[in-house]
Amino acid sequence: MPSTAYGGMPRSGRSVYQGPGSRLLSVMTTHTDFSGDGRADVLLASPWGIGILGLAPDGLRSTAMAANGSGLGGWNLQTRDNRFGPIGRYGGGAAEVVVTSPWGLGILRQRGPGFDVPVMAATGTRLGGWVMSTTDNVLGPAADLDGDGRDELVVTSPWGLGVLARAGDGGLTSTVMAANGTRLGEWLLNTADNDVVLAADLDGDGRDELVVVSPWGLGVLGLRGDALTSVASNTSISPHRMIRVWVSLICSQRVAMRSHLGRVAGRAQVCGAPARARS
Repeated sequence: MPSTAYGGMPRSGRSVYQGPGSRLLSVMTTHTDFSGDGRADVLLASPWGIGILGLAPDGLRSTAMAANGSGLGGWNLQTRDNRFGPIGRYGGGAAEVVVTSPWGLGILRQRGPGFDVPVMAATGTRLGGWVMSTTDNVLGPAADLDGDGRDELVVTSPWGLGVLARAGDGGLTSTVMAANGTRLGEWLLNTADNDVVLAADLDGDGRDELVVVSPWGLGVLGLRGDALTSVASNTSISPHRMIRVWVSLICSQRVAMRSHLGRVAGRAQVCGAPARARS
């Protein structure tokens, strides 16, 4: 990263926070442990490239960096058009972050003082039954819907909703798909006005549920078997569970902020939340 500090702020190891030119992509939560040392990290992007900061006895220090133009396992890093998020444990271990560009999608992870991208898919690739497109796909949250300890990626498009998971060959495949107009229990899916705003284990069963909002109201979707179905809506949800949902929504800062493939509607792509809530 550049060697001059911004606004007199001290350097963090070899990394320098560059103020308005830098984007904070994560904050200190247990869901951003990129190094696997059991401690949360901070992921930053700037016009120079990307970096990860960890807390050391003398302050924040950089633990990994990569300049724009670096080939990260085949991925050409360019923060000008790369977008980052959501962060999740897609492999079940240390945190990884989804990165997208006009070319396609990848999953980026820390490797020593650098990064690699072990999973990539070009726009137009069929991931199981889902056709991935950086033109019109919208990324939702990372969510462990089946409780296997690995996060899945929720994605929507003008066609409907899909859930993508790591496949046995190391790539991505769709595990759940639902077209617009499908009734998921009592919830009528319509990605034109539905927003998946949060993933959290709301009922404590070890599996995440999805909070979805629409002009009609709010619903909670859970994976039951191999399909999503509504487990609560704003007409039947208990006051206790509704409070948990809204507290999670407020703390995760996800209301009205969606990560787009190829564009970003909200810059705060991962933020702190209670329990297992994540963006």
